[in-house]
Amino acid sequence: MFLEKATNNSNIRLRFDQGIIHSDYLYFLYDLFKAYILSSPKSTNRKPDKRTGKTYNSLIFKTRMLSCFHYLWELFYLDRKKIVPSNIKDLLTEVGLAFWIMDDGGLGSGGTLNFNTDS
Repeated sequence: MFLEKATNNSNIRLRFDQGIIHSDYLYFLYDLFKAYILSSPKSTNRKPDKRTGKTYNSLIFKTRMLSCFHYLWELFYLDRKKIVPSNIKDLLTEVGLAFWIMDDGGLGSGGTLNFNTDS
């Protein structure tokens, strides 16, 4: 999941993108956010993976662009670049941490837990 902002003055939307292999999880998220969504998840082909050259299918859905998501933008973006706020421990619950791991986490070398922030 990441946030999208068209212009400096526009509202924010959430974008969810998961590989087809994780479709059950994506539809679970869709059910959680469906009050903010106008259309159901769509299948799409991603760009070829730089490491493998393979193209993977994914499912994507986006929320409407709403002012209620500005709070998240202000917390997690600085100069349009995703950041981890310094008070992250005060913001995350155990459930929130689990969702972050499922969305953008993974095992690193030596069994470490990595969080991908694309920044």
